[in-house]
Amino acid sequence: MKAKPMYLKSLMSILAKDKKSDRPSKPQPKRADDGELRIWSHNSSRVESHIFDSNVPTFILSHDHRILDTNPAFKFIFRKYGKTGETLTNWFGCLENYKRVEKRHNMFFGDSILPMADRDRVVFISKKYGRMVFTKLMSPIFDQSTGRVVGWTVILNINSITKRKMFFEELQKKRKITHDIKRFAAAYDLVFNDIDDFNELNSFHKDTHQENKNILNFLCRTGMTAKSINSKKNKNIHALDNEPEFLRIFRHKKREKYGQVSLQNMRELSLQPNSYQGIACHSFVPSSLNVESFEAIYNSLVSGGTLTVGLPHLEVEEFSQNIKSELTQKNKYEELKYVLNHFMSSFIELNKKTHSKDSFLELAIDAGFEVISSKKTINGLYDKIVLRKLP
Repeated sequence: MKAKPMYLKSLMSILAKDKKSDRPSKPQPKRADDGELRIWSHNSSRVESHIFDSNVPTFILSHDHRILDTNPAFKFIFRKYGKTGETLTNWFGCLENYKRVEKRHNMFFGDSILPMADRDRVVFISKKYGRMVFTKLMSPIFDQSTGRVVGWTVILNINSITKRKMFFEELQKKRKITHDIKRFAAAYDLVFNDIDDFNELNSFHKDTHQENKNILNFLCRTGMTAKSINSKKNKNIHALDNEPEFLRIFRHKKREKYGQVSLQNMRELSLQPNSYQGIACHSFVPSSLNVESFEAIYNSLVSGGTLTVGLPHLEVEEFSQNIKSELTQKNKYEELKYVLNHFMSSFIELNKKTHSKDSFLELAIDAGFEVISSKKTINGLYDKIVLRKLP
């Protein structure tokens, strides 16, 4: 037998190392038998893809053609049509040529169909922007281990819009808000980690809920409060937020098990009644809630359960200026100057609509809470509020 050439030996060695490095260092969760594609999979960068930050409406379908995720452009155009978790029935129904689109789409449903890319014409009549014509590009997402189709990426390339200029101007404004949230989330830990009032607030939540086991971390942001409360890893925490960018950071960095982490609209909360002994909200943004949402929070607590809230005490411009001053005193400002400038502009823009402490407490009392205490943090950035559900 002839000896293998040196270059072939080297190539085989590299491939063997790559194959070995691909093996997980520890047991991985068992894959769902139905080939389900999950939004929050740690092994997939799908939701981080550039298509989710573009002007092109895009959505992701599971194997059974349920909507898993949509980008801001899709939400901006179709709004109530095509919500996450739904089948495409509702979305098809809003299209002008829905019968033909639905019939063609159903050709790609089921295991017997060979995976392939598809192209189709979609027409939608918007009350605001007029007739909108798209080219629908649908391509499969494969399970790398089995080759099975586990989902679909659907891109709607824009061909024509009656009120094109108005549409793109308003879409750009929407995208700016999305970018502000991304910058805010990315800088959140770097900025607040050195703020005394912020850390005092974490300790306040931790101390108040030390006897509680089942806790809802409401508006959990990047998980700093959840980590503080569960420092002994003896609690079951449900972390909830309304912004995917914060939850992505939370999930990427967390090592210990906190329990459930979920994304919900703060104005359409879905919480099980009598589920939590305590609820902690680190930095409450009152404008994100309505009366019904506050009642849902109240009902999710057991009788006598405790709600702890950090309520920004100052107007947003003064609040941000105090943060900048404290970081300067601690010689952290120069180090964080670039990040801080982006953070502050995003922070101010996203927190313009706030309510006073009195209006917040009025909302809480109307929902049925009893006010136990209200104190300011050391530098007066926050009000530390403890509320209790009446027995």
